[in-house]
Amino acid sequence: MASGNEKVVSLLSSFQEIIRKIFFFSKAHWRKILRYAIIVTISVISFLIGGSYVVWLSKKDKVVSNLDKFKNEVTNYYEVSQIRPIRILDRNGKLIGEFSRRKFKPIRTDNLAEHGNIIWALLSSEDREFYNHHGI
Repeated sequence: MASGNEKVVSLLSSFQEIIRKIFFFSKAHWRKILRYAIIVTISVISFLIGGSYVVWLSKKDKVVSNLDKFKNEVTNYYEVSQIRPIRILDRNGKLIGEFSRRKFKPIRTDNLAEHGNIIWALLSSEDREFYNHHGI
């Protein structure tokens, strides 16, 4: 009956023999292996690019509309049809009120200096006792 150490040694020697066979096979046929590796790599990359293109075609309209919406928000241009009102509902689903930005005039960053009062309004609305207490 073989002891545990003999089993481990036998297992390691068989593993070493397998690695040696793989090494000698790959050394003898390295050009063929390289050729197949290149073919498989090119095939996988082509499949990924083709799949990405198919997904892009199916989602193109949505992506373009999202990009246009983002561009409008960044350039401070708001179209009335894009703005949806905020609806306030009670617990039964009955409409209590709506808040809309239809009369909203955005403050553009290039004329922000003309609206210096906004900064003071923000500061005055903050907690006046912020530095005097440890929280709520």
